[in-house]
Amino acid sequence: PGDAKRPVGNAPPSAAAPVPAHVELRRAAENGDATAQLNFGLALQRGDGVQKDEQAAAFWLEKSAAQTNIQAIRALANCFDRGSGVERDAKRAVALWQQAADLGDAASMYNLANCFNQGRGVEKDATKAAALWQRAAELGDAEAQWNLSICYSTARGVQKDEAQAPAINPLQAVSAASATYSDMRGFCERQADACAVGGQVAAALGHRAQEGARTLVDFISQQMSESGAGKADHQNAD
Repeated sequence: PGDAKRPVGNAPPSAAAPVPAHVELRRAAENGDATAQLNFGLALQRGDGVQKDEQAAAFWLEKSAAQTNIQAIRALANCFDRGSGVERDAKRAVALWQQAADLGDAASMYNLANCFNQGRGVEKDATKAAALWQRAAELGDAEAQWNLSICYSTARGVQKDEAQAPAINPLQAVSAASATYSDMRGFCERQADACAVGGQVAAALGHRAQEGARTLVDFISQQMSESGAGKADHQNAD
């Protein structure tokens, strides 16, 4: 009959209702466990075992960040940077990345350096960008090492000094290049200056990388030249 009530067992799940595997995780999050709040927030953000809900994800990440969970602080900064589950706010993203960087998080140092390099959420400052890339590079961040090498080779934010540029072994160079260049638009949004000096980048890296990385750089330089990708907007890609 048309007016028959739908059986409870067939009712659709409520928004972001966790599947059984996440019941304990959610309970722990609700009980104030910072790691559980982080993991539940990330699960909601990705739709991993729960219905995707970016607003709820930001809520739990903020709960965890309030307990000084470094990963949660960084993840929440990414939310504000992208406008994922919250209103986009570059200054709030910068403040959170600064907090995580002060706690020793290399990835946040890298992201914060990008903000200073591009003038996003802060006043543009190449010297501060280079200093942050230096800190992240010293902690082993391959992309920061890549960027710092460019800084020393092109005198951006530092005095030009090839000898001071961090050594990048072939595997690190290819890894950083692959991550940075996997999306040409994303690369130029993050690294507009590197796009503008593609030839200098290739020359600088040629002294440090072996043939595989050098071939990759040559290919990317050619693609940038053909696409005229040097004037991309300064927006961050995650």
